Amino acid sequence: MSELQGARADYIFTTKILLLSGEELRKKYDESEIKTDDGVEYKDIEITDEEARDWIILKEPDSFDLKNFGDDGKQNLELLQKVFPKCLIDHSFTDSGTKAKNASVSAMLLDSGTQFSRIIELWMDSLPLKKTNSGKSDS
Repeated sequence: MSELQGARADYIFTTKILLLSGEELRKKYDESEIKTDDGVEYKDIEITDEEARDWIILKEPDSFDLKNFGDDGKQNLELLQKVFPKCLIDHSFTDSGTKAKNASVSAMLLDSGTQFSRIIELWMDSLPLKKTNSGKSDS
């Protein structure tokens, strides 16, 4: 039997996302090769621990938030923007020498469309959610 506090850490899925500054990310993007998957071109940007300037750790959205996701991509993005601050559980950012508040880090990351889009893509791709034929998560 597990203690509830320990079980919470063991059973909630988390993802660590490595971050580069906007300039560093642009350079990495420009140096990356174009790949193709089912006729769609993309650039896969890999960031190593050594290259990363900062990092964040996100937990999976809870079941109450997941039930609101659907087929509308715009609505899903709005929902992700809404749940992002409460899913951010740790980070490497400081503010005047002390650990920055999660709300401040969330707001800063939401200000960058490029960084936030990349974070959302990595975050959602990392979650082991079962997909239905419609593409909706089946939780």
